[in-house]
Formats: sequence, structure tokens, C-alpha cells
Amino acid sequence: MSNDSFNPPSSGPQADGDSLRSRLIGLGERSIKKSYYPELQRRGRELERFRSLVDQAGDAIFLIEAGWRVVDCNEAAHRLLGLTRGAILERDLRDLLGVDDLPADLDPAQARPV
Repeated sequence: MSNDSFNPPSSGPQADGDSLRSRLIGLGERSIKKSYYPELQRRGRELERFRSLVDQAGDAIFLIEAGWRVVDCNEAAHRLLGLTRGAILERDLRDLLGVDDLPADLDPAQARPV
């Protein structure tokens, strides 16, 4: 009996599955975890720095979606309105600011990302 019968196949569906499984769980030099995780950490740090910068701004900053619904805001917005972040989120910005009519060209549904 030759030793060839004990060697796993080097190609085919089983080998491809084994290779993918090894990459997903972090084994091998081309591991998805090893290549993706440092990038994820770097982007997370960038987002934390950006959030810190926005929160330190003196002006109120609101992130709104269609229908003027507030999905995020900074610390200055909390101070301006005297409300907690939770009390601001999901509310209509027009209601929070006491504004009933805004020009049509300010409609967030028509806005383009900057």
C-alpha cells in the first residue's frame, strides 16, 4: 500500500472548503481574520476620532434622514435643546427646533451626500 492513499486531496471541493475554513478561523498566511481585522481596528479608531471631533464642536450637528428624522447628533445639540441624546433620536427635527415650514430645497430626502 502506498503513502499516496493517506494524503488528502490538494484540489477539489473538499480542499477548497478546508482552505476557506482555515482562512475564516484565522489559520494560515492568507487568513481573512489576519488581513481584515487590522483594517477593521484602524477604521474603528478613525471613527472614534471623528466622533470625538464632532462632539467637541461648539455648533449643534444633527444627522437627519427623510422626513426630518434625527438619527444622530452631537453633544452641542444636547446642550442646545436641553435633552438627552435618547430623547432627540428618532424625533422630527422640525418639532425639536419649533420650525413648521422649511423651504423645499432643504428637504433631506432630496439632499445629496457631501
